[in-house]
Amino acid sequence: MRTLALDPKIAHAFDTRGRAYLAKGEYDRTLTDFNSAVSLDPTQLAYLDGRGETYEGKGDRDRAIESYNRRSRLPHPTQTQKIIKRKRPDALLRSRQRQRPQRHLC
Repeated sequence: MRTLALDPKIAHAFDTRGRAYLAKGEYDRTLTDFNSAVSLDPTQLAYLDGRGETYEGKGDRDRAIESYNRRSRLPHPTQTQKIIKRKRPDALLRSRQRQRPQRHLC
């Protein structure tokens, strides 16, 4: 991504590229980008959410829940706060699993 080549301190660029890798199922590359985004801006919900989704994709339930827990402890001035307070992170994980078709590797 050209933006990252010009300025590697743009968290949003790591998030964007990480989401592209996530869509392709390239979880190791995805995790690297989301970790970079979180280290640059640890208060951004989307980055923690993306990291949780990546851990889910890798089958690492404990780390996914840890990422969602970290997200739920952040102060949120938006509607998201009400949703997170109603749902525990493990409930979020289960609801995401119901929404996604299961991927089977052959």
